[in-house]
Amino acid sequence: MARAPRWFWGAAVALLLWSLAGIAAFAAHLSVDATALARMPADDAAAFRALPPWFVYAFALATLPALFGAVALLARRRGAVPLYALALIGAVIQFGYVLGATDLLARKGGGAAVLPAVIIALGMVSLWLARHGAARGWLR
Repeated sequence: MARAPRWFWGAAVALLLWSLAGIAAFAAHLSVDATALARMPADDAAAFRALPPWFVYAFALATLPALFGAVALLARRRGAVPLYALALIGAVIQFGYVLGATDLLARKGGGAAVLPAVIIALGMVSLWLARHGAARGWLR
């Protein structure tokens, strides 16, 4: 197996940290209760309540495989490729719904699309990195 360059390891660690932030966001989403909803602005609480039941699964699909993909990268496993593909699909579904099927952009403006765009872009970079590492023989 070919030796991975240092930048690969730095990127893999950064992706692990990024995925942990995603897991924290997912956990925060799951922990929203009546008290948390009461503290939100009324329109945000209404939007949260209106999320379809499947949304939590899309959120899970966007975050959990990304975490496992980062671990797979650090373990130099080719399994990172399909894991990052799943995470990207989850993010596209999640943010496709939020940006395309809700009034979020009308309520919050175009700035509300920045973080989703960054997340999807990093999902694409993660998938590219895993595929690149596999093609170079850095992953087994």
